[in-house]
Amino acid sequence: MDFESVNTLNVRFNLLAGNLLPMTNYSSFSLFAKIYSVVTWLIELIFIITVVVGCIYLPIEKTLEDGMTRFSEILDGIIFTFQTTFMVLQILSHKKLIHQFIQKLNEMLHIADETMKNTVTATLQPVKYPIKYYWTTGIGSTTFWNLIAFLLMFEKDLFYLDDYIIPIAISKQPFSSTIFAIGTSFITISAVLMVIKKVSVDLYMMHLILMTTTQYKYISVKLAKVCQIEKNDNKFKENYSHELNRKKELEIRALCRHHRDVIK
Repeated sequence: MDFESVNTLNVRFNLLAGNLLPMTNYSSFSLFAKIYSVVTWLIELIFIITVVVGCIYLPIEKTLEDGMTRFSEILDGIIFTFQTTFMVLQILSHKKLIHQFIQKLNEMLHIADETMKNTVTATLQPVKYPIKYYWTTGIGSTTFWNLIAFLLMFEKDLFYLDDYIIPIAISKQPFSSTIFAIGTSFITISAVLMVIKKVSVDLYMMHLILMTTTQYKYISVKLAKVCQIEKNDNKFKENYSHELNRKKELEIRALCRHHRDVIK
């Protein structure tokens, strides 16, 4: 049991998103994963550039007609992209510290007893279904919302920037239905990919917090067991007082060392 193996969903989203956030105490990503990561970030960079240019060329009359609603949607999308990128870069910029933290966690998990395994399971299990709801609704709603634009292809043959859900400048106006389909597909892929990146980094941060919380829960459970053992064996205290005290001392010393490692 280690940081990586106890949460396979976290590992899968990390690879699918191309974030390549640290999962072990050393770099373990393949060349293909690194190339894929570069491609995903290039897609997002191109998307941001085309959106900015598209907003510049978007007719002012159409913008005023739609009001601030569409402008706020575009702005929200750009902020969402920069927020996710900032979070990923912050984690990667402190990769050395994250590796050290994961190494400490793995050392604790590798020597784990049955109590540790039960505590880890009890901590991660309650968030399993909320996380599933989070990523399915996020990806599903984003995909559906962007694919709605394809319905316009049944209504006309020539298209303009304002026909896109998010205006992107990839061709001169007006353009054909083929260009419109390519543009809409690119918007959908970019938007879904950014949602996956956001889900990935949220899952990663949640996993870090939960695994840290697990260590404190483990300490409290072990302390409760030490006290319970003393209470149950109280009737034998007179005959085995020294052995009980020695056992209790060893247990508490081990928990103190564990706590010291956690707070480092």
